[in-house]
Amino acid sequence: MQLIKKTLLAAMSIVLCLALPVQAALSLGVVPAANTLLRTESQAQSLAAHLGEQLGEEVRVHLFTNEPALYDWLVRYQTIDLAVLGRDFFTQQRSWEFHHLADYLRAGKSGPAVPDPLVARQGLPPRLLQRLSKILQAMAPDPAGAKVLKELNILRFLPPGAPRNLPHQDTGLTPRVLDAAQKPALLPQSPSLAHPMTPQSPAPLPQAQPKAADLDSSPEGSGAMGAKTIPKPPLPSAKSSRPSTDQNSYEVEELANGVYAAIAKTGGRATSNAFFLAGNSYVVAGGAHMTREAIADLFAAITGVTDLPVRYFILTHHHPGYSHIDFDWPPGVDVITSWQSWQSLDKEVRKVEFPLMFYSEGMTLKVDQRTVILTNMGKSHTDGDTIVFLPESSVLFTGDLLYVDSVGFMGDGYMQEWVLALEFIERLGAQKIIPGFGPVSGNREINRFKTFFKDFLTEVLRRIEAGDSQEKTAGSFSLPQYQTYEGYHQFMRGNVERAYQDLKKNLLQN
Repeated sequence: MQLIKKTLLAAMSIVLCLALPVQAALSLGVVPAANTLLRTESQAQSLAAHLGEQLGEEVRVHLFTNEPALYDWLVRYQTIDLAVLGRDFFTQQRSWEFHHLADYLRAGKSGPAVPDPLVARQGLPPRLLQRLSKILQAMAPDPAGAKVLKELNILRFLPPGAPRNLPHQDTGLTPRVLDAAQKPALLPQSPSLAHPMTPQSPAPLPQAQPKAADLDSSPEGSGAMGAKTIPKPPLPSAKSSRPSTDQNSYEVEELANGVYAAIAKTGGRATSNAFFLAGNSYVVAGGAHMTREAIADLFAAITGVTDLPVRYFILTHHHPGYSHIDFDWPPGVDVITSWQSWQSLDKEVRKVEFPLMFYSEGMTLKVDQRTVILTNMGKSHTDGDTIVFLPESSVLFTGDLLYVDSVGFMGDGYMQEWVLALEFIERLGAQKIIPGFGPVSGNREINRFKTFFKDFLTEVLRRIEAGDSQEKTAGSFSLPQYQTYEGYHQFMRGNVERAYQDLKKNLLQN
């Protein structure tokens, strides 16, 4: 499983200044019979409620019947964020598979001499881990926290490795700062920030693939849409002379000086959002799932704002098997995409006959005094999704990694990597986020979609572990709390089938 590549050191100063983003609902996993800290569901709920109140976000309790199952959900599936493990089980595991968050000092002489540890999964933001540690260690002097401690029959939480023979009156414990230089986990970590031009071992260039046209030039080949002829509108000119600004696909919204979101309208000819940046001499635009009609309407929308020509179009991903999208670019436009998306385009029935540049891990454009940072997120919504960050304007274009109030399309997705990608873009802390579908948003919308996504994956995993077949799971799958989301009845069955296949292959194989 690949680690997501890193390319954003240029935005580091901005990211480090930002407050901790809003986090999705956390989950606390417990096997009551296997530990002496949270021996009942009531005790677990009390601790979860206190943590949630301090964090300002819900903390959900999940009970397990045995510790190997809890371990799988914490380490392998990464759908449990916090857990209490029995000391014996904990010592048998590899220490770098999770963060040891806290120990505790037991009241009286009851219970084992060595406490059962509270741990956190890999991939949680370091600042969140530090915040959780501080909340736990601050419970003793807080009346509400002290009440929970009394229910748990402990005096206080301690940093891992702190002496446990301190007198009850001693509260002078310094919160332990978690060591950032930990051994890598077995599962992929969230991507870190690095400048795309930082010297690294170069990734191997993709081998040239046979042209799809050589494999099958029939109009009914694997990537064609059939023999039916669809009337095609004329291609727009890259050099706009304002021939027409009539279009009904995009609502244009200026987010910063020269930075625009093009939000797909309901009933229009575009199915996904786009963006564009107007410099002094030319325009850089971006998006995906661009039919000939959507391209014509996007260029018309740009023409309604500026006379400048579109020089670069950043294609953020391509779904394999579709030759009627992402091919009909007007003359004068250079397309930029990840090498994986280029490979996907190169395998289609149609030939790539437009100028195209592809990159490996990251790429930076300078448009006058503004920076356009492209990052290859690797496997997520597709293989090779690109996100676009404009640090001076604090604007992020996520493409279809993010859907707002929609279940989205997951048919080519990689489930675990997609969750890690969401955690990464959340930590960037962009002020304005253009999703693949829905209005201009912020971190709260990333949080909401990530919560839905984790709920979705948790239910699919539950069905797989129960022994349900893919057909049975897809046919009876239901998430009632999300049935009002856009696309629920249209895409959910296909999403379930893709998630079932991906999770069973990549997480549950022995």
